[in-house]
Amino acid sequence: MALPLRVTVSINRIDAAPGDRFNFDVTLRNTSDIVEHYVVEMLGLPAGATARVEPDVAKLRPGETATATVQLAVPEQSPAAAGLYTLGVLVRSRYRPEVSRCEEFPLTLAAVDDLAVRVDPEVATGGRGARYTVQVTNGGNLPVRLALGASDPERRVASTFEPPVLDLPQGATAHSFLSVHAPVPWNKEKQRVLTVEAVGGGARGTGTATFVQRPRFASKLVRTAGMVGAVVAVVGAVLAGALIARGGEEEPDPGATGPPGVATSGPAVVPPASPSAAAPPSPSAPPTTEAPSPTGPPPPDPQVVDVTQPFGEPANGVLDDDAFRRRGLLISGAPEQGVRQECANAFSVAVTGDANSGRSLSAALSNNENECTDVPVLIRLRVSVSTIQVTVAGDEETRQLEVFYKDNTRFVENDLTVTPEERRTEIDFLVVRGLPAADGTVPAAQIVEIRFTPST
Repeated sequence: MALPLRVTVSINRIDAAPGDRFNFDVTLRNTSDIVEHYVVEMLGLPAGATARVEPDVAKLRPGETATATVQLAVPEQSPAAAGLYTLGVLVRSRYRPEVSRCEEFPLTLAAVDDLAVRVDPEVATGGRGARYTVQVTNGGNLPVRLALGASDPERRVASTFEPPVLDLPQGATAHSFLSVHAPVPWNKEKQRVLTVEAVGGGARGTGTATFVQRPRFASKLVRTAGMVGAVVAVVGAVLAGALIARGGEEEPDPGATGPPGVATSGPAVVPPASPSAAAPPSPSAPPTTEAPSPTGPPPPDPQVVDVTQPFGEPANGVLDDDAFRRRGLLISGAPEQGVRQECANAFSVAVTGDANSGRSLSAALSNNENECTDVPVLIRLRVSVSTIQVTVAGDEETRQLEVFYKDNTRFVENDLTVTPEERRTEIDFLVVRGLPAADGTVPAAQIVEIRFTPST
């Protein structure tokens, strides 16, 4: 039995790319003997694609013909997977479900490569090496296998990725951990600009980072020499003041033959002279006292805060954020954007461990010292400092110190130390975080001790 409906589509195929738009016509003819109301629908569209039909309904008397226009749009953002699609133009009667007709044609969606590479931190400071997290997002519409690489203009930096290859489905994001090493400069800070690449299957994405290397001598010899020189200067100034004070107490006898300040028992021996020239020795001048020269205030003593002993002795449990206020520190948890939901309120810190395994301080929930320990720890300084060092339990290379300065700059110290040479301006606060391992697990901060020297 012939259907009481005829359908004609003005195109027979579409070759599209993400972001394209198309218009085509659908012609309807009512071959029945009653009035019909027809609607047009699109089937089999790629994900995210839209179709708009005008008019919504075609009302046709027997033998009449109408044309509907279809406006088809393929999304540019988050595009559908590339490949071949079969589209269907379905025309059906609104009131008689048994009356319908579907015309098909192919749509080919072109492949698009869109890789985003982000390196964190943007700037890392270290001696021989530093560590970064590389995030790669596949914004294209095909799965890709990507090989990672890093280079610098001078070709002096050696790099290692863990893992070195990423398999990314469409729309997925993955991470790799980049370790870099370069010869340490002798006496001048060196900034090395790194270009990080992800390449594979015709796709390519790049990101940049900076490796700031501390010089060999400034980081070791000059730092030590400066500390020794400061001590020698203070001791020398004190001794000089003491000698000046002592010298003012005794005026040496001009006729004395002994060393200055030591009395002699015999008469003074003078060279032969005429009797008229002889004269008795003059009495000693009265003693005078001269004030020692000012040496200035001594440098402030380094402060050592054992965070596992907030009350003077080892104590496990959740601490208030002002537990170390009297020592010049405010310490708390620092949950970041994207943290798992159960740790969104992990603003507390706690001491855990025992005498055998060692105690340390990490982030925690206010009601559970053993939960959310992998959340970063925030250290706020109540005093201005010239140097600060954070000691952690275990391998310090799995932890990172982010230094936030009051001029809104941020630097990463992989050795968990800020020296006077490295300090850019006054420090605002610091964040200690664990670096994700290859399996995605993040170690706890596990802080044991914080050393700092107040600024003069």
